[in-house]
Order: sequence, then C-alpha cells, then structure tokens
Amino acid sequence: MTPRGPKRRCGLVLRVSTDQQAENDEGSLTTQRQRLLAKIDQMRAQGEDWERVEIYTLKAISGSLSLNSPEMQGLRRDVVAGRINLVLCTDLARISRSLKAFLDFYEFLTEHDAALVCLKQNIDSTSAQGLFTTQLTVALAQLERGQTCERNRDATLARCERGLWNGGPPLLGYDLPSPSDRGKLIVNEKDAEIVRLAFSIYEKTGSILETAKELNAKGFRTKPYRSRRSREHAAQAWGYTRTRTLLHNRAYIGVREINKRQRGKDESKILAHLRYREVPANWPAIIDREVFDRAQRLLGENKTTGHSVAKEIRHVYVFNHGLLLCEKCKKAMEGCSGTSRIGKRVYFYYRCRGCGFRIPAEEIEKVVVARIGELARKPSLLTPLVEETNRRLTLELPEIESRLGAARKELSSVSAEAGAVMRNVGSLEGSQAAVFVREHLEELAKRRSALEETLSELEVAAERIQRTAVNRDQVVAALARFKSAYAKLQPHQRRALIRLVIAQAEVSEGVLRLHFHGNPASEEIFEQIKREPGRKLSRLSEPFKWLRR
Repeated sequence: MTPRGPKRRCGLVLRVSTDQQAENDEGSLTTQRQRLLAKIDQMRAQGEDWERVEIYTLKAISGSLSLNSPEMQGLRRDVVAGRINLVLCTDLARISRSLKAFLDFYEFLTEHDAALVCLKQNIDSTSAQGLFTTQLTVALAQLERGQTCERNRDATLARCERGLWNGGPPLLGYDLPSPSDRGKLIVNEKDAEIVRLAFSIYEKTGSILETAKELNAKGFRTKPYRSRRSREHAAQAWGYTRTRTLLHNRAYIGVREINKRQRGKDESKILAHLRYREVPANWPAIIDREVFDRAQRLLGENKTTGHSVAKEIRHVYVFNHGLLLCEKCKKAMEGCSGTSRIGKRVYFYYRCRGCGFRIPAEEIEKVVVARIGELARKPSLLTPLVEETNRRLTLELPEIESRLGAARKELSSVSAEAGAVMRNVGSLEGSQAAVFVREHLEELAKRRSALEETLSELEVAAERIQRTAVNRDQVVAALARFKSAYAKLQPHQRRALIRLVIAQAEVSEGVLRLHFHGNPASEEIFEQIKREPGRKLSRLSEPFKWLRR
C-alpha cells in the first residue's frame, strides 16, 4: 500500500515517577512502550507514513520537572533539527503536570511544525478544539498534582504535631526501629557518642571548622544510609556545613521543630498554621539541654563577633584597612606582629607599606583615644573646626537653592507649554498634524520627568546640608561618652566605634593628625589651633617620640 499523508518521524516519550517503577521490567515503562509501538503499527496499517525514530525514557522524574530533564532537552534538539516531527505519548501527564510548562512546550512544537499525539485523551493538536482539550487536560493534571501535594503536606504537618519523625536522611545518633515504623527513633549509643564529642569539641575550640577537623582526625564520619529509592549514600568526611547543621539540630534535645524555614521571621505576617513552633519529640534526647544552650550561645556570639570568642584574642588592629596613614608617604599602615629573640614576648605594631615606618599598636591606639577624650574636656578646641564645617555647608546651600529655583521655573514652563498643546489637540483630531503633536507631548513628558527627578535630588541635598549642620555642644556630649564606651567594648566593636568617629589618622615620628567625619578642615585651621596661647599640649597635631623597639 502506498503511504498517504505527510511522513511522521515519531519520538516516543515514556515516563515514571519513582525508581521502583523504573526497575520493574514488566511495569509501566514496558506497557507504555508497547502501546505506543502498537499505535505506530496501527497508523501504518491505515496507510499513514509513520516511523519510529527515537524513544525518550524519563526514569524517576516528577511530572512537574519532566520538561527540564536531559531526555526532554534531547527531544527539543531533535525537533529543531527536523529529526522528529511528531511527539507520541500515552498520557499528557507523561509530558508534564505543569500547565505553564506544557503550554510553552506546545508552542515550541507549533513553531517547528511538530505535532503531538496522546493515546489516552485522543488528542489532535492540529485543530482549535484539540488545543482546548489539550489545555483542559493538562490543567486537570496540574490540579490533581496540587491536591496531592496539599494532602501530603497536611499529613506531614499532622505527624510533626505528634512529634513523629517524617523520614529523610537518618539522624546521627539514632536508628529506625524497623522500615515499617518510620515515625519513631531509638538511640544508637555508638553514634550518640560522636554527637556528644562534637558538642564537647566545639565548646572547647569555639570553631566549627576545628570541630570538623578533629572529628575527621579521630576517624569519625557521617552516617551512611540507603534511601527509599535504593540509592546508597556512603559515609562522608565532616565539613563546615555538616558540622554546623549537627550543632544547630534541636532534635538532639528531644525537640521536634515545625516549619523550620519560618524561624526568626515576623509571625504577624505568617498564617498561624505556617508559623515556627516546637513540640516534644517521641524520641529521647542524647544531649543535655544545658550543653546544647551553651553551644547555641557560643554559635551566636561567634556569628556576631566574626571570630571564636572561646579563644583568647591576641590583638585586634582597630586602624587596619586604610584608617591609619603614614604622614610622610601617605601610604596605608597595616597591623603586624613579631616575637622577641627568645620567643617569649609578642610585639604588635603598625607598619607603613611604603617606607616601612613602624609604631607600637597599643600606644597609638591609646593616644588616639586620649586625644578624642581631650577634645571633650576642652571644648574650645572644637570651635574652629565646627565653624569651618558649618561655613562650608553654608556656602553650598545658596548654590543648591539657586539651582532649585531654576529647576522649578523650568518645570513650570514645561507644564504651561504642555497645557497649551493639550488645548489645541482637539482641533487637530484626524489630521496628519496630530502625529507631530503627540510626539511633542511625549518629549515634554520626558523633560518634565527629568526635571522632577532633578528637583527631588536637589531637595534631598538641601535637606541633608540643613540636617548635618554641626552643633558643638552635641559633639562635645558625644565625645565625652566615647572613652568610657570604648573601654567596655569588645576589640571588634572598638574598631567599629573608631570608624564612626575618625575618618582617617596620619602619623609619623613627630606628628599625629586626626581627621573626623564631615567636611575636612583645611591646613589653616590646624595652624590656627596651634598658634592659640596655652595650647602647647592640646593640639590636634603634635609631636610624639614613638618607641621604635
């Protein structure tokens, strides 16, 4: 029989959702293949020119993710190349359970003159009726998937409320009593000792990485297991993430957490049943609550400070990262350390990257704090600096106000011009000149938008200048509290406080110069302070003899 109709080069799509289905030799995949091959034989018997070209088998892939699988990507490439022009499946759900993803795929097939045939729904994608049926079928499949997800979520939540274990990778320190009883856990004493050791090491070192290294050095590994899909997961070495997860896991104190992802979030914005909460677990604790709480406090403090608070801090260089400059070569000075010849004493100092000039770290830090306190004790030192800062701000404000006035006038002019054009646009309706009127209006609209943005920026700048005018009494009050606050802070907090006050410091063998935040003072202001009678030992820039060794 001579074939009739266009030649159909068929790509067969087979899919199952689980490994158990995929491993069954006489299961769903075999049935799907037989039915699709029978369909091709049937069409050839009816005189159609159908040919099987390729079979795309999706094993253990969810219907919501199927179109992103490597197999379907290969199908797309074959369609683009013209190797496939008909996609054949037993059920639309085998292609996808997502309506949006399926419609994108269907549009792709249409663009490349490829057809879709589905046995169960008897789909004919070449007609409008067939397209409607296709969309409706996929929408129903998506609804079914959504309802299944809701049922599973509700069942999981109900089990959590009863303190049951919901599966997943096994918890180190516990075992399942039997494969059929997955809601309970029993203590595995051998593994529980590893968990207790991890908490003990962390409490001593204060370091997650060191805890992981010590566990690995002692030969301990994570718990191996076999998943429900029969995949073997071998024991792994401890790393930062695995160790941190273990130390944060409240299951070890007999607590079942519900909606863990919502922990710490604003509960007023979350529905009641979706909020984070804790319930007693149905398995015994293997870590004492006091030990666990100490570990959590240490984890929190380490996260806040950026270092292990369990270790003694040798020195924190508060002037690092460009805050301290060499007065001679203007290069940054960075913190360094060295030991005495016999190795019993450690020296901390700042060293210039350019000329190598050194100063003792503790001494320069004490002197700077003392100078800041001196400013508070002798407010008259601040007077020229405050006056100079406010003078510069005052000079900037008139210029900004002038620009504000000009921008407002221009905006008013543009608005008036647009109003005039709008009044005349009615008389030009239907004429060719209306096109030019619309273009003119669009141009005026763009100018107005730009002017409004400029006005907003200038108003913000004017407000900033008025707001940042310096009040000497407020500065004195703030500096008076600086020294006492500085003495009570942790080293890393001292560094942050110094940066709030000082923009930069310059130092040499004979000079210490501090630049505070705000508009920088000129050299004349420093000279004016130096020349004041009785200011010999209270200048902002004065000589020091640094201890070189």
